[in-house]
Amino acid sequence: MDTATTTKNPFAYYVSSAAFSPSYDALQQRTPIPKLTSLKIESLILSYSTLESILQVCTNLAKLRLPCVTLAERLNRPFQHLDTWHNVSDIIVPSDRIKAETSRYCPLLTEYKLKYDASCITPQLLANAVTNVTRITFEKEEMAFETISAIVLHGATWKKVALFSYECDYEMDKVNPVSMQIAAFNKMLQLIPRNCTPLEKLNLYPYEMDTDVAEAVEWVCKDLRKLRIRVKELNTKEKILKTIALWRAGCWRRWQKMATGANAVVAVEEEEKQLEEDHSIEARVARHLLKFEQLWWVWLGYKTWTPIKIKHKEQSNATTYRISISP
Repeated sequence: MDTATTTKNPFAYYVSSAAFSPSYDALQQRTPIPKLTSLKIESLILSYSTLESILQVCTNLAKLRLPCVTLAERLNRPFQHLDTWHNVSDIIVPSDRIKAETSRYCPLLTEYKLKYDASCITPQLLANAVTNVTRITFEKEEMAFETISAIVLHGATWKKVALFSYECDYEMDKVNPVSMQIAAFNKMLQLIPRNCTPLEKLNLYPYEMDTDVAEAVEWVCKDLRKLRIRVKELNTKEKILKTIALWRAGCWRRWQKMATGANAVVAVEEEEKQLEEDHSIEARVARHLLKFEQLWWVWLGYKTWTPIKIKHKEQSNATTYRISISP
């Protein structure tokens, strides 16, 4: 740790860089550590020169996380392999500087992970500093109108938009509560799947989607592979499980059409007609899910589901997977 800064934080615990560097001997001898691809340094006041001395030996570093780390100086050395930089700090940096320095020093950067705060520069950052970034994760449960607008501004770019919380357990054996039910937000959030064509992963788990609003305008993200969102009126285990069963049956019919002849198609079309005439909330949501042929992971408030049933069975020291493709 380089402690030769102008002021010291009285609440910080200062240590030497030898205490947390990957290998101090390697650091001193500048011996590369090619196997290290991910590094996390937390809750420290750190100069860029100290950080550089560590990263110079990490020649293949791809992910760098610096939660609660204050960086006191400018970064002077590029890290060409870096594609994810996670830094949580109270220091507000202008978005144009972020754009300039990430473009220069981290040209392969593809993901932002942000601690969202209504007073921070997040909307300005997304609107002005996005270059090659295609994935964004907010480690909070709320999203402002300005942030949604900034995301939509780059609708042709985003492959992943997600909200994340350590408190949410997607696989717990009960229906997760809905924490965001503001109607205006629900309508604004629809702008993301309506405008982000490349979107593959969408996680808006705290929010409740209104099916009427979702059906009003087509979602353009036809390559969607993972979806996590709540649905209005789909608020019990039984309703969610029925929706998943209808979705799986629809996927099965699609595969039958692709693999069988005209005789089977007649029966399949009859089942599709029955689903089309069903106006229950479960059927409406299932029809919406079936619009995305690449969709593989679905979370509607109770566990994560796939189009096929995957059963895990352990035998001796090996784990085998038994797959059933029946609806």
